[in-house]
Amino acid sequence: MKTCKTTFFIILILVLSQSVLSQQLVSVSATQLQPGKQAGYTFVIETEQGLSANAVVRIDFPSEFLLDNIKMAASSSFAGGLDVVVDNNTVELQRKGLGEVAPAGQLDFYVAAVNNPNDMEQDYQFNVTILDNDQELANETFQTRIQLQDNSNQ
Repeated sequence: MKTCKTTFFIILILVLSQSVLSQQLVSVSATQLQPGKQAGYTFVIETEQGLSANAVVRIDFPSEFLLDNIKMAASSSFAGGLDVVVDNNTVELQRKGLGEVAPAGQLDFYVAAVNNPNDMEQDYQFNVTILDNDQELANETFQTRIQLQDNSNQ
């Protein structure tokens, strides 16, 4: 009987963790890759759930990035705009409460005026948290190399 309860508990944890951790970082790209220079950064995130007009996305940057000059953020994935708040190495992107629910799938977030680290050849770790209606939908840490942003379609 104890084995059944333990198995049920483990299955319950696995199911709940799948519903909470429902995002994947697809890419991180920058408008230019010169060390120490300012660039715009685009994060593309795959979500399994839509984001309400009041959702918040928090991106924790590695300490090697300088975020003091960030003043704007945008997304082409939904209407309504974003407010941006920088606190140390965390950039918080708050939907402005306008527009429809952003559908599940690939969502992009653009953050302007990030100073590149001095070493652009290494992989960096970013933590992305998505909050919707004050509930944490996802919290994931990703290790990735910064790619040069492809502006050929713009």
